[in-house]
Amino acid sequence: MEKRWEVDIDERKCTCRRWQAKEVAPMPTKDQWMHIDTEEKRHPATIKRSPRRPRNNRIKPNDETKRKQQCQRCHQYGHHQQTCKNAESQD
Repeated sequence: MEKRWEVDIDERKCTCRRWQAKEVAPMPTKDQWMHIDTEEKRHPATIKRSPRRPRNNRIKPNDETKRKQQCQRCHQYGHHQQTCKNAESQD
């Protein structure tokens, strides 16, 4: 556990000398696989859902600047054209 080895991936060498050992035999075909019966049944993971409705709007960071709304009618900021009470400017 306390030992360290130097690994050179490009040359496939290691100071532990495991990569210089004999080649690993290929996997047998599927019909040669060992069949192991386990009494323990494995079930898929359950889906965990939050107990409330999902959020409609994203959480905005504190440093994000807000866009100012400009009226298309009077070209002032802070309201829409539909709610504009000012007279239309002549530019």
